[in-house]
Formats: sequence, structure tokens, C-alpha cells
Amino acid sequence: MNQNDAIQAQIAALLTVRNYLLNQTPSDMVALANVTENIVALNQRQAALSTQIGGPQLLSAAQQAALQSAITTLDAQVQQGATVSALLTFVTALLQAV
Repeated sequence: MNQNDAIQAQIAALLTVRNYLLNQTPSDMVALANVTENIVALNQRQAALSTQIGGPQLLSAAQQAALQSAITTLDAQVQQGATVSALLTFVTALLQAV
């Protein structure tokens, strides 16, 4: 897995959270804005990687494991209907995983 793959996985997880937040009544607009800003930042980071000489770097096994663990935990929290503040905590962990 390289950095582009990791970013794609992070974006997919954030889109799941964003969809979950959109379906809450009432929607937490601050949390939605936070998640959306993170998606945009990841897209910008991915675009910057595409112009990097030598292409994106490969992730170490530990980085891959940390990323997968963060994604799995975040998905589980969405499935369990975690609170918005808990989800944002797990979103932060996801963004720091790589």
C-alpha cells in the first residue's frame, strides 16, 4: 500500500462518517464541516503527491496496520451509532494513523 492508497482509504472512511452525520436529526453542521474539510485536505494532499518526483512512498507494515485499525474502529463506531464527539475523536485518530 502506498500513500495514495492510504489517502483513498481515509477518504472512504470519512465519507462514511459524513453520510452518517448527514442522516442524523438534527445534523451537526460543525461536525459535518470538520469532516468535509478533512476530506478536502486529503484530496489536496493526494494531488500534491501526484506531482511528487518518484511517486508516492510505500507505507510500512506498522503504518498499514495502524491505518486499518483506525478505519475498522471508525466503521464500528458508525455502525454502533456513536456520539458526534466520539466520532470526531476517531476521525482524528484516522487522520493521524499515517
